[in-house]
Amino acid sequence: MVTWAQQVLFIFICVILVSFPSTCSADDNNAPLPYGDLFTKEEGHFFGPDFIVAYNSIDADECARRCLQGYGSYDSVNPPCLSFNHRPAGSPEGGSARCWLHSSNADTAVLSSEWDNWPHRNYYQRKAHLSYEELFTKEEGHFFGDNPDFIVAYNDIDAEECARRCLKGYGSYDGVNPPCLSFNHRPAGSPEGDSARCWLRSSNKDKAASPGSEWNKWPHRNYYQKKGYAHHHASSLQGAIDRLNEVHAAHPHLEQLCVFAKCTYEQVTHLLPNLHEVNSYWSDLACYKYSRSCRVDGQWSEWGPWSDCSVGCGQGSNVRRRNCSDPAPRNGGWRCAGKPVEIKECTQNKKCSSGSMYATRMLY
Repeated sequence: MVTWAQQVLFIFICVILVSFPSTCSADDNNAPLPYGDLFTKEEGHFFGPDFIVAYNSIDADECARRCLQGYGSYDSVNPPCLSFNHRPAGSPEGGSARCWLHSSNADTAVLSSEWDNWPHRNYYQRKAHLSYEELFTKEEGHFFGDNPDFIVAYNDIDAEECARRCLKGYGSYDGVNPPCLSFNHRPAGSPEGDSARCWLRSSNKDKAASPGSEWNKWPHRNYYQKKGYAHHHASSLQGAIDRLNEVHAAHPHLEQLCVFAKCTYEQVTHLLPNLHEVNSYWSDLACYKYSRSCRVDGQWSEWGPWSDCSVGCGQGSNVRRRNCSDPAPRNGGWRCAGKPVEIKECTQNKKCSSGSMYATRMLY
């Protein structure tokens, strides 16, 4: 039996170890993984080679979980699951829902003769990396055409790269002046002809005066809008994705272990070189997978107005201030770089008597 003293001791230990989420953070361990975000889906396809195991009577989300984390005799590691097929319950094929796990995917294996032959089955493939497109909603067959809010256009890039340039900038566009809130994308090879094309815009259809006369008239173009959560959360999530991708490029095993499956804080400490990198990675992982505890780097507010000259007669100074509050740093984010105060010289003679003016000239 657990005594009240033991309970108090456990709470005390959790407070001391609050920076070690795997020890005491039950919420993180029990929160569902966004499985749908980790796979691409192609309807009416079946990918046949490199079979691992099959399960009956489970939905696609549970099939994804077993691909990522294992189930029963399959441990998710030997071999790693890279894709799965799923047949929903009640399909014209008959039988219960069924899930097939595979150790290769359509991009890495020699295609099976069964590919494309199963209209009532769907194919799910693990994404190669965390995606910038996840920060946008998508509406197919739409074009947002308010010309005053056009920023820049690019040719020959896919929607993922268009999203990245909207968020981070590219070439003459710095991603900030003005902020990009939405973009349009026309895929390559569309019936319109020409190459793939991307249009960035500084407003979206929810904030603009109107959707524009061109809205809804372009069936071969798609419209992407920054998701509706707060701008600072979107920025911090984007930053988390950037940093996670950098770490995963150097440590590919971490992506398999922590994004596609569920890792512990202790496992991360064995794979990264120092505690600072471990804590930064763990914070970004929680931000991406659970949409909380997102690291927010501080940003300066606008400068305030210049103060009056500090003297009524002679040479003094004007001062203006700004605050690191737009947003303020949170969850380990960087404090603002630079100074919160600016000072410039000023000269006043409105309140000077002839004697004080003479004295001032003598002093300077």
